[in-house]
Amino acid sequence: MACQRAGAAAADRDPFLPIGPSVVPVAVACAIFLTAIDRKRLKKVARGHKSEYRQRVRAQIVLHAARGRSNARIARETGLHLDTVRRWREVVNFHWSGCAVAL
Repeated sequence: MACQRAGAAAADRDPFLPIGPSVVPVAVACAIFLTAIDRKRLKKVARGHKSEYRQRVRAQIVLHAARGRSNARIARETGLHLDTVRRWREVVNFHWSGCAVAL
């Protein structure tokens, strides 16, 4: 059995393994800007008892996003999955160009 030096373990280390803290790129959520009329309309949908559940959830996501909150915080506060928040934030940002939000 061969005897190894103490420094040999470091030299035999895989060169592709990260040594220090790894840097992972983080996607930044897109900002959503609302007019006063759109905000009022979304609040009515988000708080309305006669609104469909899915419309209320989407309106809540948009209102939280317009306040500048992160996707993770919106998910925590609404009790939704992070992927759901991320998806609807992207849908609203992609389809909405400042006109009324079609939920």
